[in-house]
Amino acid sequence: MFSKVPIAWLQLQYHKGQTLAAILGIAFTTLLLFMQIGFRAGFLESLVKLPSSFNADIVLLNTSSVTVLRPLKFSERRLYQTLAFEEVESVTPIYYNSILCRDPENPTLFLRQIQTIGLPIEPNILDLPGIDRNLDRIKQQDSFLLDRKSRKEFLPLIQNIETQGTVETEIRTPRDELKQVKLVGLFELGASTSFNSSVITSEENFLNLFDRKKGQINIGLIQLKPGSDVDRAIVALRNYLPEDVKVISKADLILQEKAFYENSTPIGLMFRFGLIGSMLVGTIVLYQILYQKISGFIKDYATFKAIGFSNNALVGIVLKETLILAILGYLPGFICSIFMYDVLADATSLAFVMKRDVAIAVLGATCAICFVSGSISVWKLKEADPADIFG
Repeated sequence: MFSKVPIAWLQLQYHKGQTLAAILGIAFTTLLLFMQIGFRAGFLESLVKLPSSFNADIVLLNTSSVTVLRPLKFSERRLYQTLAFEEVESVTPIYYNSILCRDPENPTLFLRQIQTIGLPIEPNILDLPGIDRNLDRIKQQDSFLLDRKSRKEFLPLIQNIETQGTVETEIRTPRDELKQVKLVGLFELGASTSFNSSVITSEENFLNLFDRKKGQINIGLIQLKPGSDVDRAIVALRNYLPEDVKVISKADLILQEKAFYENSTPIGLMFRFGLIGSMLVGTIVLYQILYQKISGFIKDYATFKAIGFSNNALVGIVLKETLILAILGYLPGFICSIFMYDVLADATSLAFVMKRDVAIAVLGATCAICFVSGSISVWKLKEADPADIFG
């Protein structure tokens, strides 16, 4: 009979102020969790957006390269040596460097951290919107495509390209040389913590811009024939090629990039500590609220024991309260987080997207926090002794 009475829900309704405080505390904790997980996901996804766009099964890099966003040069000969294998269908060299671009709003300054990508005039090299339809434009001398999803300081340039079609500007190379170039179109990649914008040009324009000798590339893309075994091809290529290049599948490259930035950089460590801190704060806040609620109902719990409730039954009531609070607190936190993701994506040009797995993970973390807080606070139930009340 007693099990049919929603005791947990009735207790939450009785002290509405405490219940509202608990819901707000959980909502705030949920928002913190979404922000930390969102920052981490946006940080990592933006960093692997370029390698994720490679239309390739296997990637070649200089053995000394720590990350694909800072690839060192190696001989193009290594890439073309892979054509000796029957399963290799095509190879593509990619060139990489960085430039500064003069600020159209303040010509005395230069916009920084712009990654420059050089590639052959061929379709389907990078799976990014806007590249293939603008390939003919970058055949022109000193012509470049600009990332439409660059940070806000590049907005004047983007708007001028949209209205005028072609914009002339001045860039500064790593050798501190000033050169005039033309921005002739837009594509979409997105900024990251490593760079604020990107430009793409032809292989010939890249070599001329940076005075680089042909044959020195930064990334090699290898496309296998349909049905080929990627892992077997990688083993064969590693045995065949010298040790000055490393052979890695595209999928493993993306995993390694995420692992490197998450585990070997300060910002990755900050995200983990922030996530742990958010969970601890939520646990402590909810514990204090639940402890006060149990203290307020201690005589009622003693009465329940006197009429036959076991201690486990009382613990079940408290844990049911925590589950209800977890759900009620999660919902406003989830809604606020969607709004915050949109604001942050617009402000930073990073990939803040509310994904289903993130939403489920935060719901699980919120329930776990509430369960831990409830499990700790139920020790107060030991004080609910019928003998002290009815003796």
